[in-house]
Amino acid sequence: MDEDPEFLSRKAIRAIAVEATINHYQIVITAEDMAEILMEQCDPADPCYQRAAERLIAFQEGKAEGETAREAFIDALESAGIFYRDE
Repeated sequence: MDEDPEFLSRKAIRAIAVEATINHYQIVITAEDMAEILMEQCDPADPCYQRAAERLIAFQEGKAEGETAREAFIDALESAGIFYRDE
């Protein structure tokens, strides 16, 4: 049974708290949230960004696990020097 792509984009991923501003964290739990932060705060030329984007797309298409996308997202955050807390 194929799932609605809009539903997949909202499918929960284990939470990550990303520092949006000093001492203010945004709780990220969906591929959609991760993609937004990736596009706004990371460098598209960075290979970690590109890998995270690929994994998020694969997750949304049902071709990858949420943990795989989450790990790639964390790598992109670290590469960009963005502080996060692994919830």
